[in-house]
Amino acid sequence: MAKISIILDTRTTDKNGRNPIKLRITANCTNTTVATGAYAYARDYIGTCDCVVARTCAGAKVVNQAVRDAYYNYLSIMSDLEHSGRIKSMSASDIIDYANNHKEFVSERTFTDCFLEYKSQCRTEKTEQAYDYTLQMMERWTGRQRYSFEEIDFRFLTQFDRWMERNGMSTSSRSIIFRNMRTVYNYAINNDWIDMKTYPFRKFKIKQGKKKKVYLPEEKMRKLLTLDLSGENMQGITLARDFFVLSFLLCGINPIDLYNLPKQTKQISFVRQKVKFHDPEPICISIQPEADYLIREYMGNKHLLNLAEKYYSFESCYSFIKHRIKKLGELIGCPEMTLYWARYSWATYASKIDVSDSTIGKALGHADSTLAQKKYIFFDWEKVDRANRRVIDYVFYGQA
Repeated sequence: MAKISIILDTRTTDKNGRNPIKLRITANCTNTTVATGAYAYARDYIGTCDCVVARTCAGAKVVNQAVRDAYYNYLSIMSDLEHSGRIKSMSASDIIDYANNHKEFVSERTFTDCFLEYKSQCRTEKTEQAYDYTLQMMERWTGRQRYSFEEIDFRFLTQFDRWMERNGMSTSSRSIIFRNMRTVYNYAINNDWIDMKTYPFRKFKIKQGKKKKVYLPEEKMRKLLTLDLSGENMQGITLARDFFVLSFLLCGINPIDLYNLPKQTKQISFVRQKVKFHDPEPICISIQPEADYLIREYMGNKHLLNLAEKYYSFESCYSFIKHRIKKLGELIGCPEMTLYWARYSWATYASKIDVSDSTIGKALGHADSTLAQKKYIFFDWEKVDRANRRVIDYVFYGQA
């Protein structure tokens, strides 16, 4: 298997005291380096594809772009060699020799090059996996790994869509794949690597799947709240119910956000994991007495709940709870119930008792939809607290 990395060669310096930035190629127990033509001071060097040198240093834009171009040129060549099987018998020096003899190919930035570059900048592993899956589906259809921008036209997208549909992929799954492809096109256009002439998404419209609206009917929710779980081997089921109910009592907070909450009293303030990279406004929710009772049962040392201290990751905690949520759903006659039904149910009940859509949206952490909301209006979070109190009274005590 061949690998490529960016390194700062501190063994040599230029007349200004800067070190050369090189690419290290490793293949079949051999390695060598190739110059990128870029230099940097050690204090400015960061070494990631997204940011080779600190953006605040002189000439950072030129250095970062030059190294990125060299990196992805070699990466795309290595990908082709790996796909053909030739790389199995090549040393690191052989790869460099091959690249030097194929400069006309290296200079062309393809859709695949841009796709790999954009994927490397994904902030979460889950997002990166979604982009990997997109490339895998394209390869399954075409039998190839490389694509030019010109070949991915309206006809290509239409036939790809039909192939995925015939193979049983849902509209939502196909939508994710096409949105990933469109994002890469927009990324290339914004960087002036291609122009709008090759943009296929002006004509090709991405179909959106209709999400089924689900929630726990009031009588089922009240049955869940009063369910007797005092028997043997019911601790896990009790934990699942308490986690579900606490999510509901905190305005349908997402499970991952509830798991990660730091220890707080009277009020929780947090930024949703799903949108934290977009610099959103924090959500502020007062802890109602019913929620406070449950929090005291599971209070952690540094976290609001001790689950973050008992389980090594959210994934392991979520896996434990979601299987018991299914059992809990069976006990109340809703076997299809999931943890996220707490969120859907809170929003549905709030709508039923005439809480405004804007207040519901704020409670759920949705982005503001109007310019006035984004720029000028200071939101009063007491509106959410009052709405939450009304929802709790409606469900727990039958007060409309």
